[in-house]
Amino acid sequence: MIEILAALTLAAPGDSTVFEGAEGELRVRPPRVAAPEVTVDGTLDEDVWSSAAVLSDFTQYQPTEGIPASEPTDVLVFYGDEALYFGIRAHDSRPEEIRSSVAERDESIFGDDWVRLMLDTYNRQQQAYIFYVNPRGIQTDGLWIEGLNRGRGGPSVPVDFNPDFIWQSDGQVTDSGWVVEVRIPYVSLRFPESDVQNWGINVAREVRRLGYKQSWAPLSESISSTLEQEGTLVGLRDVEPRRLREVTPVVTG
Repeated sequence: MIEILAALTLAAPGDSTVFEGAEGELRVRPPRVAAPEVTVDGTLDEDVWSSAAVLSDFTQYQPTEGIPASEPTDVLVFYGDEALYFGIRAHDSRPEEIRSSVAERDESIFGDDWVRLMLDTYNRQQQAYIFYVNPRGIQTDGLWIEGLNRGRGGPSVPVDFNPDFIWQSDGQVTDSGWVVEVRIPYVSLRFPESDVQNWGINVAREVRRLGYKQSWAPLSESISSTLEQEGTLVGLRDVEPRRLREVTPVVTG
């Protein structure tokens, strides 16, 4: 029995497609799909999702640290030539009480249930892209900057909400919770030029009616840096930085 447990502990990333955060399985090797045929509509009905890596077994970090999440969450992830894809299944035992509104961009997280995707593309644990979605797929995004002082009366998280990135999301409330589909193109991200890359990652969720917050990589307030507690997407290959160019026509007279 001891030998079996040791083998499981030392298993390399990619030996399993399910990565349980509470068990410390925080190094994730997502599959690469060169040209995935995915329609971002919040249904997760394409075959490609069945081969995605799954982030599961979240734990609560507010109000009580370390206990099992009150409502299970599974996050599917894979990547392709042009973008990173996430499928979120936020289970809820009382779906009729899910809070979900049609709000303006960057406003949906303040009164609704939400999931937050965090990507530390340089893996330096100093700054990360964040992408929030509510159950309808309404977007809020920005940059998480460790040490950022928001000032009195500002948000409780060190986030600059001013940037607006280009990404796609859509979601729906179901009989068992809510589902959101997300596509984040590389053109919206900055990362090193390298054949193989490792990116920091974490996923958090709030069940608004309860005020409970949970995360895949366990979080503790006893550690001052949130990014130091993140997991890792390992072995991302053939991912090339891209640049977005905008053309703004101007007529003067």
